[in-house]
Amino acid sequence: MSIPHLVQLPLPTLAGLAYPRAADGLIHQCAWCRRVLDRAGRFRIWAERLRGEVSHGMCSSCAPLLRPAKQGI
Repeated sequence: MSIPHLVQLPLPTLAGLAYPRAADGLIHQCAWCRRVLDRAGRFRIWAERLRGEVSHGMCSSCAPLLRPAKQGI
């Protein structure tokens, strides 16, 4: 199994523009890599730490790296 790349440079930024909001009205940003969910449903927009109406979760690239390894019983 290959390890996903954490950062795919160059990532687009939206400096000075509005970030896309999800159906719940929040901007979804990965708390680890700082990528923002775009309108296509992929974490491809890089941003500094956002504050305010933001939901900090985990993107699909960071989740496997931060999930504890399963141990056989």
